[in-house]
Amino acid sequence: MNDTQAYMTYGAYVAFIYMAPVIGGYISDAYLGHTTSVKYGCVLIMIGHLLLTLQSVFFLGLAFVVVGTGFFKSSMAASIGRLYTSKDDPRRDAGYTLFYMSVNLGAGVSILLVPIIAKYFGWHVGFGLAAFGMALGLVVFLIGQKKKVLPEDQMNASLTTRLSILIVGILSTSIFTYFIANPTDTTKLLYIVAAFVLLYLIFKATQGGKRYIMAILAVIKLSLIVMVFFALFEQTATSVLLFTERLVDLNVFGFSISSASTMSLNSLFIIILAPFFAALWSKYNPSVFAKMGSGLVLTSFAMGIFTLGAYSAMQGELVSILWIVAGYLLITMGELACSPTGLAAISKVSPVDIVAVMFGVWGIKSSFSNYIASYIATFTDVGSASGAQAEAYYNVFYHLSIFAFICGIIVLIVSPVLKRIYKI
Repeated sequence: MNDTQAYMTYGAYVAFIYMAPVIGGYISDAYLGHTTSVKYGCVLIMIGHLLLTLQSVFFLGLAFVVVGTGFFKSSMAASIGRLYTSKDDPRRDAGYTLFYMSVNLGAGVSILLVPIIAKYFGWHVGFGLAAFGMALGLVVFLIGQKKKVLPEDQMNASLTTRLSILIVGILSTSIFTYFIANPTDTTKLLYIVAAFVLLYLIFKATQGGKRYIMAILAVIKLSLIVMVFFALFEQTATSVLLFTERLVDLNVFGFSISSASTMSLNSLFIIILAPFFAALWSKYNPSVFAKMGSGLVLTSFAMGIFTLGAYSAMQGELVSILWIVAGYLLITMGELACSPTGLAAISKVSPVDIVAVMFGVWGIKSSFSNYIASYIATFTDVGSASGAQAEAYYNVFYHLSIFAFICGIIVLIVSPVLKRIYKI
């Protein structure tokens, strides 16, 4: 694939990864139960990675991962919130931050190992390793359920209901297979799903009254702010990744590493920094909007670091990997200020009968932000001339840095007003 085709295929796939949880969240809330939904998700994701070991069904494998994530993602986040009986439990923000750290412990190991395995044994072996990792995750989850560490399902679905939902989920993979293989049509499906979600939320708001209205408005505002963050953050998987591949010196202590392995820096920094952020939120707890505004400012500094690295590349020399390390450090700090705090806020304000759907709304914002991020990255596709390529990266990173800083300052200015309105 050329750069633009690769960016848009990736953008479509990840957009669906974040969109599917709103559908899965509704099914989990209304019909299936959160714990059962997580187990379904694990199995489907595992099947998807096994299919990815075969090149002939590559897009179908991605579709299975999408559907599995739909069952998994919102329900897992909702289950974490159900561990805290009180909405005002001060441990909630810290708990979600530590949960975020644990997720990234697995992500860091996988993002480091899979590209290395793929480099020496082929990508299909790498995808097989991912399937094995998902199987281990499912075993751990089942052990946790047996030991009653996990909360029980909030409902008891019948066997007929469970089988019907599973069959429909498997059949829906054909839809996602088509749209991932034809990424230019992705926005149509995103708009359709977003419209249905909006109608559903309006329906729930008219039924539930002021409490539901305020909760829905709060989640929409949180999602819009973080949508800006993820449009920048996902450059690490698109434009920053190919910048690293082409213009960064990847020899570390005499060993050549994969550019994809540098993405594990994000998970590594989350593991290191998450306990400090958890302790910070436990002692000093500003509003979630102030945290997010600070996160956007930190992200603007990260894009500034990448801008300086691209400027160095414009001088005709390979860029030191330390620029990438520094950029990842700052963008991870921005992520810790934006993402887990947003998850905690959603679990705090959402009525229990729509909590997984609200986490799904949070996912829809990531669908749009990932697709937008991939579109932004296409502006770096200028051919193979290294000088022009470096300048293209410089221009994109520079403008994103300025944009993020302005957005962050605006959010910080209005955060006291938003805190008074939504009490978060």
